[in-house]
Amino acid sequence: MQTAGKASCWDFPVPALTKPKNCCIIHLYPVMGIAAAVRETKQRSKAADADGTVIEMENTTVDFSRQLSRLIVHLNRMRKRFMNERLRSCGLGGALYMFLTALDHNPGASQDYLVGHFYMDKGNVARGAKKLEDLGYIRRETDPEDRRQYRLYLTDKGRELLPTIRSYIEEWSGYLTEGMSPEEGEAAIRLLTRMAENGTRHF
Repeated sequence: MQTAGKASCWDFPVPALTKPKNCCIIHLYPVMGIAAAVRETKQRSKAADADGTVIEMENTTVDFSRQLSRLIVHLNRMRKRFMNERLRSCGLGGALYMFLTALDHNPGASQDYLVGHFYMDKGNVARGAKKLEDLGYIRRETDPEDRRQYRLYLTDKGRELLPTIRSYIEEWSGYLTEGMSPEEGEAAIRLLTRMAENGTRHF
């Protein structure tokens, strides 16, 4: 477990970590395990006997897909629990903190932008934007070019909350990258990005 003052392989400060109530911490499986599973699947898919008949293969692809999906879902649930616990006093839950960081990078973004960026339905984004407005973190302005659309902007209160949000994101990253080298982290992101791109092509 990383502690305050210990250097992080990601070159960002990791504050002293306390385990949130009812939240478990896991280690990611080694990245090379994913790559090995992919290689094994490819090798088996090419295997054939002398007569040219494809050898009956173990269902490695299905196992890989199931394990990957289970890990991603588990990590996402833990991240939500972790961030909800930290930001409860600010009135934020779910994806609301991500709306704020997205609007910091894209001031004046539309609600449709958030729908596409986070793969969420329009109703959830509209309700989330309304809650952030009610809490005073954003303001919504009607788009003069399309009055059916809202443009979203951070308020001063919303901007003041960003350093707190980012410190919690770094804290969570400290949990996930414990015992991992920068190269392993980069490989994990690279492989997941490739899988996301592959999936998008068939979605």
